[in-house]
Amino acid sequence: MDNNNFKPKEIGGVSFKDEPAKGYQQSYQSSQPQGGGKSSGGSNMMLWIIIGVLAVALLVVIVILVVRDKDSSKDKKEETTTEATTSEEGKTDATTEAGTDATTEANTGDTTEATTATATTEATQTGAYEYIAPTAFSGDWTDFQISINDVYYQFPFPYPILAANGWVVDNGPSTVGSGDTELVFAASPHSGKDFIFSVTNPSATSQSIDNCLVTGLMIDSDCNEDVVKLADNLVFLTATKADFKATFGAPDFVQEYEDMEYVSYITDDYMGALDMEMDSNGVCYEITIENKSLPEGLAVNTEITTDAPEINASYVAPTGPSTDVTDSIITIDGYNYKLPCPVSEFTKNGWIMETMTDEYINANSWTLSAFEKDGEKFFCEIKNYTDDTIYTANGMVCMIDAYDDYAKSVEIVFPGNIALTGNASEFEAAYSGYENFTCDKDDEYETLCYNVTVFLDPEGHESIFIWLDCDYNTGEILEYQYEFCD
Repeated sequence: MDNNNFKPKEIGGVSFKDEPAKGYQQSYQSSQPQGGGKSSGGSNMMLWIIIGVLAVALLVVIVILVVRDKDSSKDKKEETTTEATTSEEGKTDATTEAGTDATTEANTGDTTEATTATATTEATQTGAYEYIAPTAFSGDWTDFQISINDVYYQFPFPYPILAANGWVVDNGPSTVGSGDTELVFAASPHSGKDFIFSVTNPSATSQSIDNCLVTGLMIDSDCNEDVVKLADNLVFLTATKADFKATFGAPDFVQEYEDMEYVSYITDDYMGALDMEMDSNGVCYEITIENKSLPEGLAVNTEITTDAPEINASYVAPTGPSTDVTDSIITIDGYNYKLPCPVSEFTKNGWIMETMTDEYINANSWTLSAFEKDGEKFFCEIKNYTDDTIYTANGMVCMIDAYDDYAKSVEIVFPGNIALTGNASEFEAAYSGYENFTCDKDDEYETLCYNVTVFLDPEGHESIFIWLDCDYNTGEILEYQYEFCD
């Protein structure tokens, strides 16, 4: 497959190609038409529309960082009270209590100093990179420095620094997938209140969380027992919008609401941002700070395996067309495919992935694409079910979206023997009995919009989502989207 036109993504600020790193994942939007009047209910077509809108307001997307989602999964509890801090000369200091708010210099002799230095090296290295904490603010917000109870941090920093400074992590994950950012709740060594840190794996393979970087932090007014400062000594819950403006200059983005406003500063490369919420008096009551630019000297594995994941080998091609409306078997140009289906099943039958498709997919993520052959085209979602970054050519197709305008000459038949050239009445007969079946009339686009979600197991881990757009005068199917969800 010719990848010359692919636009590579980045993981933690490091591009897998010798091209400028990108701060956000390119969404596939170039040639996909926009259907009208789509209802909600999990439809990825709705997601594509939203992506198109968000592209116009890119700054908003960047500054509303992932650390706002406080429902991140947590699977392991780690507790430790070791401490490591540094002096102004970059040497390791020794303190008598984890998480103390003052840094002292160890003067107890060569033996003690050597022992402390060894412990600090183990606690502050990620790969070949050694983190040296600041001892004072630089005065530049783009250095991403913060002090919590007079202990200084600079984002990003190695994850073990949290434990070394007395933070107690509550159910943090043991591993982080390639390119993923996990939210970690850590109790302050001073107050016991939870702070929310974002932890990123910049490698192309899954890593132990101890080998990852803390790239950001979100704090709100609940953290009022801790003294938090930003450069240059702006005190959280005291500093105002005017204070930040006087220190940092005009913000890059401001959004005013009736009783609050967002104020955001964003780096030129979009890899870092300082996002704040101000109350009606202009006082900052919530801060989100994040920097995904990797520190100089950090060695990161960016090699992506060319081997297909094991899940691809477990795929069994169907021997015939669909016999059940939920069996996920779709017949295209005489060939049968069961979702999720390896990309290679389509390419071996002559379909070519559109060149604007992302070249690779981060761990447990997905990308949008399209397949073309003989002037015909259908759209798809390709998923990576592994914890490592993979080439998109080794991904699994989990959704197919076909338009009558783009697939006029190729026969596409969906489960239940409903063809793209079929009628809404066939779809109603097959799916109207399901609990989540809906049909909405869209007067603007003169279409009937059908949605149905069919759960395949009692726990709801696997389901089928279908979205249909039909002419409401004739019932002719204009667009058919079928997705396997897990």
